[in-house]
Amino acid sequence: MKPENPIISLQKVLLSYGKGKAKNLLAQNLNLTATESQLIALVGTNGIGKSTLLRTIAGLQKLQTGSIELFGQSIKSLNAKALARYVSVVLTGQEEISYVKASELVAMGRLPHTGWLGNFSPTDYEKVQAATEQARVTHLLEKPIYQLSDGERQKVMIAKALAQDTPIMILDEPTTHLDIANRVSIVQLLRTLVRDHNKCIIFSTHDIELALQVANRIWLMHDQTVSDNVPEDLVLSGTLSNAMGSELAGFHPESGTFRIKQPAKRFISLEGSGTTAQWTQRALERVGYQVQPDHSIVIEIFSDSEWIIYQEGQIICIAHSIEHLLDELARIDSPFFLPSSEYVGNKK
Repeated sequence: MKPENPIISLQKVLLSYGKGKAKNLLAQNLNLTATESQLIALVGTNGIGKSTLLRTIAGLQKLQTGSIELFGQSIKSLNAKALARYVSVVLTGQEEISYVKASELVAMGRLPHTGWLGNFSPTDYEKVQAATEQARVTHLLEKPIYQLSDGERQKVMIAKALAQDTPIMILDEPTTHLDIANRVSIVQLLRTLVRDHNKCIIFSTHDIELALQVANRIWLMHDQTVSDNVPEDLVLSGTLSNAMGSELAGFHPESGTFRIKQPAKRFISLEGSGTTAQWTQRALERVGYQVQPDHSIVIEIFSDSEWIIYQEGQIICIAHSIEHLLDELARIDSPFFLPSSEYVGNKK
């Protein structure tokens, strides 16, 4: 269902790069809308055109065909200053002055509101301070940009966009170079801005599993189009798996993760449920087993620390950790394997 009163509207937009005979079509006839209080994750394979789409919406790349409106106004009618009041942008590889301090870079976010020669008002100072605290970069403010790590620089750039205080934020791979704790911190911040400040935020990411957990909607670029839906419907319809899966890795709807496809050297049955069963199956698949019902070798999860292996209904081994289980399975696979008399017995 399309949102009412969209603040971003794309109609019949075409995306391409190159010129003349070297021109390559990325997407065509794109019809997309977004409204306030939406966190939209833009996903797709490498080179499919995610950055081009973001730059076009932000007015940083010329719109070739179709129309884009922000708050009902054609993007072509908005000058740079007007755009900067509507949209703040954090782009991958965006160049900045390396020798300015982080505090000075964050303060540049207020330029659309003050101008190059304008004086900061108390409100401007408040916006900058709030942005540095929200992005958790207060401890970096006195450092020049060239001294920052890639991850620290990314967070300072996000603070600059926050200081700009626009209703729309566009971020290209905002969690690149960040460890898991900082990735989660950034996406939680984006969710807070959407929920508490009614912003519309579009961010591209390769971390699809994280996007599925936090985004209100997913824009999935594939086959020269963009599918727009809530994350759960994209998963259940198979659209996400078909677009992002490959011969090497497939998407598992049950877990919401991409799993490496392992060639199965033999089949095995697994009896049990819960977290222990899930991680046991992952371990079995990792070493080349395919879990299927009704096979001669069965693993029964008796408790969180006991795995019983049966062959033809007879107990042949009891393992007390997954590592122990895998060792015993390797031993069972050996042509010289003989069951230990300690374990031989009928299925419990």
